[in-house]
Amino acid sequence: MKNKISLEVIATFENHNQDIFKINLSENENKKLLIVDEVLKSENNLLNYLKDIILYPKDSDLIKLSLCWICSESMIEKYNTIKESISNNGKYFFKDGVLI
Repeated sequence: MKNKISLEVIATFENHNQDIFKINLSENENKKLLIVDEVLKSENNLLNYLKDIILYPKDSDLIKLSLCWICSESMIEKYNTIKESISNNGKYFFKDGVLI
């Protein structure tokens, strides 16, 4: 796996302990790993994917997602969603389950 993308995530909740996890997204030799392209198609897709794998109930309790990207500059250039996330300091705030 040549083009690796790792993402460290901290999910902060109003009434629960933080959930901290790391996911690995990588392209295969043919650069056709569907999940990478689908997840990184938009910030909305990325946030929905992350919310789906959080261990706590997906309700209004989630107040913030903090993301730290670990990847090459070429991956940042290739995926606009990574670039947008970095420009947002990797912080996404929620109120009543909705991105604010």
